[in-house]
Amino acid sequence: MYSFQRQLWSDCISEFTKPIHVDPENSQALLYRGRSYAALSFYSEAMQDLTQAIRLSPNTAVYYFHRGCLLREQHILKAIQDFSISI
Repeated sequence: MYSFQRQLWSDCISEFTKPIHVDPENSQALLYRGRSYAALSFYSEAMQDLTQAIRLSPNTAVYYFHRGCLLREQHILKAIQDFSISI
């Protein structure tokens, strides 16, 4: 979290990839790595991580919120769906 709080996005990706390799179902690590990818404009990678986090924990509203943030520029209807779920 040190790197994330300091917006050291490349470091974050490396740091959050480690627990994902140990446990591919670590949805929280996927969330933070996805957000880090998004901060670096790696939107495809971010979308993959956030979608996987949602698949693993479909009842976690914050995952939908962050995916909605990614979708809002290109796919507004999908973004609205994710925002609606997050509420």
